[in-house]
Amino acid sequence: FTTVDLSKRCADHFEFLKTLHSLGVTWNMTSKNLHRYMFWLSMLACEKDKGKRTDLLVPPHDVAWLWHCHRLAPRQYHEYVLAAVSANTSLGKLLDEPSGD
Repeated sequence: FTTVDLSKRCADHFEFLKTLHSLGVTWNMTSKNLHRYMFWLSMLACEKDKGKRTDLLVPPHDVAWLWHCHRLAPRQYHEYVLAAVSANTSLGKLLDEPSGD
C-alpha cells in the first residue's frame, strides 16, 4: 500500500504549469512541437524495447506540455497509442508503463 501526499503533488503540478506558462510553452504551440512530441513517444518506446529505463528521461518543455495535455484525456491517449501501434509496435509498450504521476 502506497500513500501519496496530494497537497505536495498538487503544489508540484501547479509549479510545473506555472513554469511552462512563464516560458511561453502553453500558448506557442506549432506543428513543429507536435512533431517533436511524436518523436518523443517513439523514442521512449524504442528505449523501452532496448530494456532501458524510461522513467528517468525528461522531455523538453514543449513536449512535456503536449504530453501532459494528451494524458489529461486518458481514453483518447490510450486510443491514440493503440492506433499508433500499427505504425510502430513499440508504442504499444508505453501503455504498460506506469505514469509516475
